[in-house]
Amino acid sequence: MGKLSRGFIQEYKIKKSVLENQTPEQKRGSGDFELPGDDWREKINSLKEAVKNGREKLRGLKDGLNAKIGKQISVRRIDNGADYDKTEIDWSDNKEKVDESRRKFLKWAGGAALAGLSSGMAAEILFDLAKEQELREKRLRKGKKTVGQKNKTALPKEGESELKIEKGEKADFEVVEDILIEQFEKTGEIVLNRETKAEIRRYWRKQYEKGGRQHRGLLQALERMKYWFFDIKQEFKKVARETGVNIPEKLIYLAIPESHCKIEAKSSACAGGFYQLTKLAACDRSLGKCLLVDKNIDERFDPVQNGRRAAELLANWYKQIKTPYISEEGAWILVLTRYNGGYFNKFLKYVGADKELINYDNYLRFREGRLNDFLQKTFDRGYFETRVRKGDTLWKLARRFRKSVADIKRINGLKTDVVKKGDLIKIPVKKEKRDLRFLFKTYLKSSMENLNYPEKFLAILEVMEKEGLFLSERKIGRRIRRISGGGLSLRKHSQRLRIPLSQLRELNKHILDPKKPIPKNVEINIPLKS
Repeated sequence: MGKLSRGFIQEYKIKKSVLENQTPEQKRGSGDFELPGDDWREKINSLKEAVKNGREKLRGLKDGLNAKIGKQISVRRIDNGADYDKTEIDWSDNKEKVDESRRKFLKWAGGAALAGLSSGMAAEILFDLAKEQELREKRLRKGKKTVGQKNKTALPKEGESELKIEKGEKADFEVVEDILIEQFEKTGEIVLNRETKAEIRRYWRKQYEKGGRQHRGLLQALERMKYWFFDIKQEFKKVARETGVNIPEKLIYLAIPESHCKIEAKSSACAGGFYQLTKLAACDRSLGKCLLVDKNIDERFDPVQNGRRAAELLANWYKQIKTPYISEEGAWILVLTRYNGGYFNKFLKYVGADKELINYDNYLRFREGRLNDFLQKTFDRGYFETRVRKGDTLWKLARRFRKSVADIKRINGLKTDVVKKGDLIKIPVKKEKRDLRFLFKTYLKSSMENLNYPEKFLAILEVMEKEGLFLSERKIGRRIRRISGGGLSLRKHSQRLRIPLSQLRELNKHILDPKKPIPKNVEINIPLKS
């Protein structure tokens, strides 16, 4: 309360004590009696005036609050000239909270008016109330941005992929898809040639260079590779000496388009590790020592062993592809094509014994013919076939393929809506962009990724060369040493070497169970002291 109120109470107590001690005669004549301090009546009158003015101000503030719910309230504090601009939360969905806050506001504002507070102090109370309500609403709406909140772009965590598809960003297969769909709509057929592939390469070069969506992911992949680059390069050199194949050093960077250099990366085809090896490739004894893959150990997730097996695959395929009729550079382009998908094996079967036909241009013509044949046959017969999966109904199939149930029943000759798991169902298709795009996203998805692969890797190399991002063996040095498992568990190695178990587990993702003994023929990675 203000000084005026305390003075009034003091005067009131004095008057009460005097009246209690008066005689009856004094009480009868008390009309002419005055308490000490003759200005108390003036103070009471001024208080009544303040209350009247306070009610008018209160009414105005109440009307203003009602009018400005959901809008911006700007409160200027008159006392020190400071401005407070805050955004009021939309309370339309929380009417009870609005009423509660309004009652609280009126209570405080009324008390301020009765106490004779200045307009600046009343404005300050209004601001505090608005701020309190805003904080309450933020807690109720976690995860939603409020006005004034900065847009912060957080770096992806180790387990997250930088190639996560964002709004407006294309997946790998969609890059080729858009180009080929545009060709098909204009000419009625797909054309795969050097010009088409150059257009794909330009797209990826733009994505990975400075200012592109993938540039940060490229830098992060190179940072992860630094830890393993020395040892992987040594393995590539060993394989080159053993096989007699001069493997280009730049092929070490295949780990970037394959996994972005993530040790535990896995694909939908169950390939894993730095260079995305399948179990079949890891256990191919024709390439040399078979990698151990079981429930306790999976050497595909050891970057060094993964890199060695990738080098063995590349060298083996180069020997099969290289002929006197093809240049060394052309042979390595075909090796890259074969590394992603099994389409090149079909091309080799198609060519047969005629080795003169093995080159990249003929491979593109082969793929072009197969794609055009598939699309032409599908549109001529007016349908494509799909298997019914567990839980599928005609309604779900119609929704998935964006067709009507009546059309699906008509083309399949169905009289009921019952379908069983494993049934082969025909889906009607027309020669229009929507159906064409659907075929590319389903039946031709892996085919599009294969056509996209060599150009994507070559674009990455071009960006790295332009920006000087290639790693140097001398500058980086060796950061790990490798020792035999020796029949001890990873936990025992941690105790013996006095290295935290968590650190050893980060470097040895191929050891799935740290409590199980590690065979002597399996190596583990130990950090070198810096």
